[in-house]
Amino acid sequence: WQRLRRLGEQSLFRNSLYIMGTTAVTSLLGFGFWLIAARTLPAAEVGRSAALISAMLFVSVFTNLGLGQVLISRLSSRAPGRDWSVSVSAALGLAAVASLLGGAIAAVLLPTLIPALKGGLNPLTFVLLPLGVTGAACSLVIDYACIAERQARLSFIRNGAAAVLRIALIPLVDVVPVDGTTWILGVWAASFLLIDAVALFRELPALGHDFRPA
Repeated sequence: WQRLRRLGEQSLFRNSLYIMGTTAVTSLLGFGFWLIAARTLPAAEVGRSAALISAMLFVSVFTNLGLGQVLISRLSSRAPGRDWSVSVSAALGLAAVASLLGGAIAAVLLPTLIPALKGGLNPLTFVLLPLGVTGAACSLVIDYACIAERQARLSFIRNGAAAVLRIALIPLVDVVPVDGTTWILGVWAASFLLIDAVALFRELPALGHDFRPA
């Protein structure tokens, strides 16, 4: 027990546990999301939305541009206040610009690459896809900022809350004026953008470096 207690006092060990916990919890809640979606929506709509979400997350990894790893290697040497804020803000800005562009390209190309989407994307879906890519990529940058400061607990809470929110919003598909595919894509995009906004004004300042968007 003393050995375990000493391990628990090590920020690197706690950080590792929260990183693994984030992967496990979001995976389990993601499974629950698609299970509920499959029992709520027609199979064709679930298939199209699954293809769009997979593409959205896939593109976000590339448009992240490796900025998260840069933060891990650089943030520890940045002075609190303006220097730290500029580093994080620049990473978020670059990820946002690259993601909007990458998401727009994906929205154009996906109907020709994925048979389930060969009918094309409706205008709302065409707009939501780049926004979802942007939200996912910026969320990754914020995750790495938390990891760099050994505060992965904040990332665990934020991603878990977003996954729960997605599950809670699925039943509303019966009352919203859009099809199931658009609704699921909108839920994912909105959840990422919401937790990014919360992180910008609550989570990043909580890391203790006097963060201000710069």
